[in-house]
Parts: sequence; structure tokens; C-alpha cells
Amino acid sequence: MPKGILAVAACCALASSLLASGGSCGGGGGGGFCGFEGSSYPFELPKVEEDVAVAGLTLKLDRTKWGYSVFSGASDGPLARFHGEDIEVTLRRIAPPPGGARSLAETLASQAGVLYARPVATSGAMRGVKAAYGVRRGPAFNDQTAVRYFLAVPGRGWLCFEARPTGKAPQWRDANDLILGARLDRSQS
Repeated sequence: MPKGILAVAACCALASSLLASGGSCGGGGGGGFCGFEGSSYPFELPKVEEDVAVAGLTLKLDRTKWGYSVFSGASDGPLARFHGEDIEVTLRRIAPPPGGARSLAETLASQAGVLYARPVATSGAMRGVKAAYGVRRGPAFNDQTAVRYFLAVPGRGWLCFEARPTGKAPQWRDANDLILGARLDRSQS
């Protein structure tokens, strides 16, 4: 019995010294548990790429960054949803804008709540418009609340990708890379 009590006391002493030192293993500080601070890793995970075909497009997803759902029977609702770190992208079919992409960019740029609107092209040579929505806080500070990409898909009409934050630090660049990497589905081209 005394050996058991001694073992528990030694374990508690070790645990309290580990917690008092910031919880790191092997010295060097840095916090977290054994060098793993929060949910990040001390090394970069390798890409796990997957091609996702939806609405006549093929998107190359890095599965270490994105999860997704494709809604096959969607007629008026979303066609797909992509879940990233603190960001979500929803894909919908939209009516063709009158006057095409140039007219759409001009119309969007003149609306209140639009930070900017400009023409874009995907790596698959589809043209469209990117519009960022939010509130201007001064000449250099903006609070971005959403980004929409309106893309003309040859022979399929227009699609809208809408990226919205779901947490405190949305990865807008990951959403941009995902959407602007879109190309025509091989079976459609």
C-alpha cells in the first residue's frame, strides 16, 4: 500500500512540474503538449488532392484543407458546399447577368457594401467576376464579410461560388485558390 501512495505522489509531482513549465516535452518551451501548440502541427502535412466534379466543373481539393458535400438532386438550392478552416464556400447556379461579365462587374462595383468587383479567370480559362462584400473602416482597413465569384461555364450557364467566414480567422486565400483552380469537367470539354 505505501508503494502505491508513493507512486501516485511521484506521478502528481511530475505532472505539476510539467504543467508549471508550460506543458512542453523536451524543453525549449513553446507551450502546448510536446511541441503541439493548439491544433497546429510542428510539420506541414502533405497534400492529399482529390478531383471533385460538380456542375460541369472539376475542382482540385486539398483534403488537408477542405471537406465537401455535393448535392446531386439540387435544382434551386446549393449544388455543393466546401468546408475549410473558418470558411465555407457554397456553389449555386444563377441566371445569366444581362450584358455579361463586364456589365456585372460595373453593376456590382456601384453597389453599397461591395468593397471591390473585378474580372477574373480560372486556371481552366473560364471568365467571370469576383466581388468582395463588407464594410470600409478607412482607406486601408476593411471588414470583409463575403466573397462571391460569378463564373461563366461554357455551354452550362453561370455559377456563383460564395465564400463566407465560419470562424475568427477565415482562410480567404484557400477559397480563392480552390475556386480559381476550377476547370471544365473533362467529360464536358
